[in-house]
Amino acid sequence: MRKRIIDAIFDGWCEGEFGMKTDEGPARCEAITNIAEHFEASIDDSIFIEEQINEAICEKEKITFRDAFYLCLELLNGNVFKGGYHETGSQDCCENE
Repeated sequence: MRKRIIDAIFDGWCEGEFGMKTDEGPARCEAITNIAEHFEASIDDSIFIEEQINEAICEKEKITFRDAFYLCLELLNGNVFKGGYHETGSQDCCENE
């Protein structure tokens, strides 16, 4: 239940329902363009590269948002200072390598 609530808050944040919108900045677009140019990608390949990178970034952003939200709850409850903080279970896909 808690995860679904946090996911709903994340979705609302992504849609700008809270009156704030995070600027993505030029770094993502520059990285995609540089990768496509480096591999001399066609238009279709460039679109595929962009979709894959955006999907990975969005998933990582969602995990980070959820972990930060859990940590905030633990801070508000005082569990961090009592030694009761526990991991949320999120795991980076590259940690096992």
